[in-house]
Amino acid sequence: MNEPKALDVRLSSLLAWILPAVLGVAIFGALPTWLVSGWGGVTAEAVAVALVLAVMIASGSLSVAAARAGANSAVTVFMGCSLLRMVFCPLLVGLAWWITDLSLKTMGVWMVIAYLACLTLEAAWIVRALRKDKQ
Repeated sequence: MNEPKALDVRLSSLLAWILPAVLGVAIFGALPTWLVSGWGGVTAEAVAVALVLAVMIASGSLSVAAARAGANSAVTVFMGCSLLRMVFCPLLVGLAWWITDLSLKTMGVWMVIAYLACLTLEAAWIVRALRKDKQ
């Protein structure tokens, strides 16, 4: 029987792809957020970005674990986690809004920005790993 070859990906490589870019975007956006919403808005931004990063890292770690079973498994888990990310990001941001008095609008805007950045970078990361696997 021909066993699928494990896809060589690591959580550290995912973090190296996602964290600098998303944190850079958040730092770059802190001044405009502060100008529009004050320090409460910057706090709301930080909470939203942190929650999205937590969800993305959790789903990425599932993809890394699935990669041990091969490329097909990694891609299947990555695609399956996309639904979970779409549910958990707004759910956690809504929960944070409900628990705190932070601005829902600011958290919503930054949730979308961080989500799109993370999803784009995570997709590029998995595509790069798949291309490297083909060589």
